[in-house]
Amino acid sequence: MTATAPETVPLDDALHQAAARNSTTKGETLTPNEFNHLVDLFNTGRHLELERLSRLLVQQYPDSGFAWKALGASQQAQGKDALPALEKATELLPDDPEAHSNLGAALKDLGQLDDAVASYRRALEINPDFAEAHHSLGIALKDQGELNGALTSYCRALTIKPEYVEAQSNRSFTLQDLGQLEGAVIGFRRILVINPDLDHVYFNLGNALKSAVRLNEAIVDYRRALKIKPDYAEAYSNLGVALQDLGRHEHAVMCYRQALEIRPDFAEVHSNLGNVLQDLGQLDEAMASYHLALEIRPDFAMAHNNLGNALKESGQLDDAVSSCLRALGYSPDYAEAHSNLGNALQALGQLDEAMARYRRALAIKPDLTEAHSNLGNALQVIGQQDAAAVICRRALQLNPAYINAHINLGNSLMDLGHLATAKASYRRALEIKPEFAEAHSNLGNAQKDLGQLADAKASYRRALAIKPEFTE
Repeated sequence: MTATAPETVPLDDALHQAAARNSTTKGETLTPNEFNHLVDLFNTGRHLELERLSRLLVQQYPDSGFAWKALGASQQAQGKDALPALEKATELLPDDPEAHSNLGAALKDLGQLDDAVASYRRALEINPDFAEAHHSLGIALKDQGELNGALTSYCRALTIKPEYVEAQSNRSFTLQDLGQLEGAVIGFRRILVINPDLDHVYFNLGNALKSAVRLNEAIVDYRRALKIKPDYAEAYSNLGVALQDLGRHEHAVMCYRQALEIRPDFAEVHSNLGNVLQDLGQLDEAMASYHLALEIRPDFAMAHNNLGNALKESGQLDDAVSSCLRALGYSPDYAEAHSNLGNALQALGQLDEAMARYRRALAIKPDLTEAHSNLGNALQVIGQQDAAAVICRRALQLNPAYINAHINLGNSLMDLGHLATAKASYRRALEIKPEFAEAHSNLGNAQKDLGQLADAKASYRRALAIKPEFTE
């Protein structure tokens, strides 16, 4: 009887050929009827009955390893403490790979990963072709952080049992954790060849594609998951994220609202809805969504950070600082919160404190584009234009489509007198976001300084048409 994470592997007829292993030589053995009854109860999932019968049999046959193994398997299946029974089973059946594998599962559940790994390895010494033990060993190794070892174990399980869906799924997750996204995508697709009706696999495939920035493909698979399972709140949520990343904000809002109809207490979706509403300029509605997220999860650092960003945009600078500090209270190494706190401090005129926050964000997360751009902006404000240009270019190396970095670079270049290059930066920002009033206005400034007065007037008019209150 095998009960390896994450599944229980049923007994088959081959085990009947191992009857000699089912007791020791010290006492009586189980009768064939008793043996078959235990097997039947296990394979039909009647675990409470199996436990009751096993308890009677271990009293009658205290040296029957199979009776102890049956008792342990029944307890494992019910979430009870199976360790004493399974240790007894391996003592009486030292050459039974299933007994060692089941003991490994019990040890893993108790967090004793080193001992669990040793038990799985003992099972595989006895039976190197035990696919379930390879799979379970992989899970334990992954829990230990040994991703490459886990991957090897999953691959071995699949070599033995090619249509082993759980092993293929865990192999794909591990490849994703290792950054091997194409391998993860291929693995999830192989599962769908075996069974095309698994909604959660379409969801996982969508996640892998989204991580690979193949957003349109991810959207297709999230929708396939939803076709199979229309009340799949997580799929609506991640579909919304993919649509938002593509700039399809209104569609993202609809997906988030659909997710919340299914799961009103889905804090992450309230926060994501706030983000897209903020992108749409609906700051009051965005802040209401963040507050709902925080009512559900008061320690939700991301929602505190997002609320801080919205408060800063609405001019509530002291409250913005407080929200970012709350985020950092729950998550001290939250790089984005340090960067957003820097923005609020900079808006309050506290430039030294702001730059310290930007640098703290970059110490935690050196590839955080926003922090590079924000630091560049602060350096530009204090007159360090060359340094500002260098760091803005670093931001654009990380993310060529980051609009604020193009604007900040253009501003530094303007101050350095590189007018034509500054103009090119503003135009690049407008290629990404044509309706960006600040970019049109700054472009007008560059054109004016270059003596291109007609073009400058056109740029200023365009800025005012987008944002009539714009005066910069």
